[in-house]
Amino acid sequence: MSVRLAVILYRNEQGIVVPPQVLATDNNGSTYVMFRATAGATPANVPAVPGQAITQGVEVQGLQAGYVLAP
Repeated sequence: MSVRLAVILYRNEQGIVVPPQVLATDNNGSTYVMFRATAGATPANVPAVPGQAITQGVEVQGLQAGYVLAP
């Protein structure tokens, strides 16, 4: 006899995940990402609060859907 089991430790349907490489820190120690809302918009530093580290990257708070600049 065998059993297949899936355990979900964390789930956030509304979460946004970014690669850890896109997180930067300014001189004050605040974390930000280079973000633009549309492909044609000018990139700007947007504060982002890192959250859970998961397999796909790092969940961040403070972002909306859009584009981040990856190195």
